[in-house]
Amino acid sequence: MSNIINYTRLTTSEKQSDRFLTCQVYEPLEIEQKELGNIYSHVEILNPWFPNSQIGQTIINTVIREYYRGTNTSLLVNFESAIKKANETLAQIAQSGETDWIGKLNSILILISDKDLHLSQTGTSQAYLYRATKINHITEGLSANDKPHPLKTFNNLISGTLQEDDRVIVANSAFYEIISASELKNIINSFPPAIAAMECAKILRKNRILNANAIFLQVTTKETLANLPPDQKIETIYLDQAGFSPLWTIRSIVSSHIIPGLKRTFGGLGRLLATGGKKLSPKIKRTWKVTGTWSKKALRRANNLGQKSLDKIEQNIKKQDTEIEYLDQNTIKQSQSAEDIKPDSKSYHDGSEPAGTRVNVGLHKIKNKTKKFFIRLGIHPKITSKWVLRVGLILIFISIITVISAVAVRLNSKKNQNISVNLQNLQSQFQDAKDAEVNDKSRAIQLFRSIISDSANLGRTKYADQAQNIAGNSRVEINKLTDTTELKAYSSAKIKGVTLATIGQEKNFATTSNSDIFTKIKSLNSFDNSGKLKIDPDLYGLIYLPENAEILAANKRSQGEILKSSNLNQSQTIKLPAASAVAEYLDNLYLLNNIKDQIYKITREGNAYGEPTNYLKSPTSVGSSVDLAIDGSVYTLERDGKIQRLSRGSVIETFTIELPFQDQIKSPQKIFTGIDSDSIFIVDAPDNLRIIEISKFGAFKKQYSLSGTNAKYNIYINPDTREIIAAGEDKALSFKI
Repeated sequence: MSNIINYTRLTTSEKQSDRFLTCQVYEPLEIEQKELGNIYSHVEILNPWFPNSQIGQTIINTVIREYYRGTNTSLLVNFESAIKKANETLAQIAQSGETDWIGKLNSILILISDKDLHLSQTGTSQAYLYRATKINHITEGLSANDKPHPLKTFNNLISGTLQEDDRVIVANSAFYEIISASELKNIINSFPPAIAAMECAKILRKNRILNANAIFLQVTTKETLANLPPDQKIETIYLDQAGFSPLWTIRSIVSSHIIPGLKRTFGGLGRLLATGGKKLSPKIKRTWKVTGTWSKKALRRANNLGQKSLDKIEQNIKKQDTEIEYLDQNTIKQSQSAEDIKPDSKSYHDGSEPAGTRVNVGLHKIKNKTKKFFIRLGIHPKITSKWVLRVGLILIFISIITVISAVAVRLNSKKNQNISVNLQNLQSQFQDAKDAEVNDKSRAIQLFRSIISDSANLGRTKYADQAQNIAGNSRVEINKLTDTTELKAYSSAKIKGVTLATIGQEKNFATTSNSDIFTKIKSLNSFDNSGKLKIDPDLYGLIYLPENAEILAANKRSQGEILKSSNLNQSQTIKLPAASAVAEYLDNLYLLNNIKDQIYKITREGNAYGEPTNYLKSPTSVGSSVDLAIDGSVYTLERDGKIQRLSRGSVIETFTIELPFQDQIKSPQKIFTGIDSDSIFIVDAPDNLRIIEISKFGAFKKQYSLSGTNAKYNIYINPDTREIIAAGEDKALSFKI
């Protein structure tokens, strides 16, 4: 059986105010990379999230990119080269003037390929190996006490071999301050990673620790992993999202209430039986002896019945039935009649009575004498054992329901109380934000955004409408303070499972998770699924090719499906390099692959596309880019919100966008521009979705919010016509700037 790593990340869904903190897992999708193993990264920088998020993510991206592009046959050599490249990148960052992170970086980078583990560490983050009953402190003594130097940030590398069922945990110091390595032993060895992470999360929440971060790893087999239930294969546990889980609530009720109650009940019953047994033991022993004697006599009589006549048998049966009726009227209602016994020549011995009759008579005598004995003792039940069992089960069931109901009522009451407090906090926070508008507009914006984020926690509660009103008022205030215009959709169409949408010359197009493609004439409100063609639903890009009025659907399987916008029933498939974003310029395709740090260009040659060529020239890097747009120049949007402008494969300009009140782009998603547009549009989706319009030199112009959308919507913008289409939540919304 082949080995596989079962892992769970314990992290937070929200950014930490005082530090950059993340743990990530990179599992390659390409077959040739899968053989090289997975990379597990844990990075903590003890400085505010921005701009340290750029540094932390750069470390991770650099190691991943350099390792998988390595050409050496030794995985260790390739990993060592990737670590060295990360150090060089950090040195370049320090030379540019960003030095606040030096001495405040805690990180562990792990490569696991089959059973081989390679690890590099810096700072105070630690890793432990749990093998059977032993604990091995993997990173003990690795941290150097020398003065920090960027080129020597990751200056150690250790390797080892894992065994099946080995457990490894990587975590920061905040985690180990609450849960020590020895305390982890029982949790780690008793549960799979997902359950172990949940148990640790409960301990950390109880201690109000939200700045902990960990990765739980277990070496297992594909067969074992496949047999685990879904709730034990969760890849991410969020420390700041405790939630309310019915399964875990029932588990808690059973473990804390029902099981102890049953133990007390059966413990008392056991003691009662033990005491009664001591008193009844002599009587039972004597009774057993007497019963044995009676049984032997009855069986001997049964064996001698063959010498008696049929009339004698009938008399014995009648007499026996009379005794049975006297002893237990509720059990036997009628005496057996002699006429019921018919001679059977096949079952006679020596031509006398049937053998079955002899045995029945003997057993009846044993049963009668045994019952007489129990009646004399006074312990023969007045009712049948079936009724005793039924009554007992009903009582146990009622007890369990009572306990569960009581605990559920208590939990629900406490939950409602907490929800009410949360609503009051939102109301108080809104008033604080309004007061801050006078003297500290930046703080007011921050408070309003926090309200919008926190109000989502009250969804599906009886206070949901009130929370939504407070969030809506907060958005209005933010729009006023940040010069944001809220756009209303002029068209809303329902499309079940919609994933992506794009804008053509006369029509809009949308794809769904069911492999369908829809089209809509712009002047109409509804989409039509007239195309019978099915396309791959796992797409990362859907763009319009204006030169030939075609649609390109780029999927994650390195393929592109090209459809005529006038006839969605015909398509051709082209091979594409692996990428995460695609753009077009004069029908030529440009594809971004930030892992391989490259932009590929594919030129249109008649009705066909040629082979991809590398667009970038060294030392240009797009390792931290998330999207690209083209108007003749190529613009790349970086994770930190900066924009690179490239020409002929080289960077000619990099600019940072200055937003009102020192606001920052927090979660950049997409970038759009065009030949006939003098603007660049950026989609930013931190807590709620917004569109930022800037000049092509980086000067801020305006920003927009889209009514009825949220950060989960996929956005496409036609910068030349200033049209927007938003796809999400089974809807496609159209806007006009």
